[in-house]
Amino acid sequence: MAEVTRLTVAGDRRAATALVVGAGTKPSVGALTRRAGWVMGGFTAQDQSDMLAVVAAEDAFDVEARLDRVTAPTLVLGGDADGFYTRELFETTAAGIPHGRAVVMRGRSHVYVAGGRVPATLALGYLLAG
Repeated sequence: MAEVTRLTVAGDRRAATALVVGAGTKPSVGALTRRAGWVMGGFTAQDQSDMLAVVAAEDAFDVEARLDRVTAPTLVLGGDADGFYTRELFETTAAGIPHGRAVVMRGRSHVYVAGGRVPATLALGYLLAG
């Protein structure tokens, strides 16, 4: 996200949006989605201060040392083609939580994991299994 921040601060909304959109999809369609992101960037808000605040807060937020305090069984879903987070982060997060479990989907992106049917079904099954 450092590059997104740099591009945004420099005023290049198109390049920043292209990077975000491209990173959220699987590599095989990354070039196409980055082009679409570049077009979409022309329609983003002029004032990007909210987005910059969110990115700064996310970058500063580190809960790893307190993961052992999570008492609820936790399922961490991720994709190994995620442009924002690594397989290692998903697995380390789950390992740090008592009764934590990671499912990292091969070849899947951030967008797929956030909105796909398979991840939703996995999450529902995990919740119902209690």
